[in-house]
Amino acid sequence: MTLLPISLRYPGQTPGTSSTMSITLYNDGATAVNIKTIGISPANSTFTQTNNCPATLNPNTNCVIQVVFTPPDSGNYSAALSVTDSDKSSPQTATLSGVGLNN
Repeated sequence: MTLLPISLRYPGQTPGTSSTMSITLYNDGATAVNIKTIGISPANSTFTQTNNCPATLNPNTNCVIQVVFTPPDSGNYSAALSVTDSDKSSPQTATLSGVGLNN
């Protein structure tokens, strides 16, 4: 299993507004992989995710994870997206960062 890209860096944006970027989860292996969890740490409302990933990702297929950045205030923010699954390389992680601009 592979996450691409392995990091998202959001451009500066006004607090309270949102920006969405995508990460693709690829099953580049020869067997189906069971996806257990997709989550963001720390779990707060600054970075959130939605996805179209099935419970089982077949070989040579992918799904998309939409990551939304909504800065609550000005400043630098960071988090990590993690995918836990039955692949031996689990968990797969991607770093998330963004900047809330001064109003």
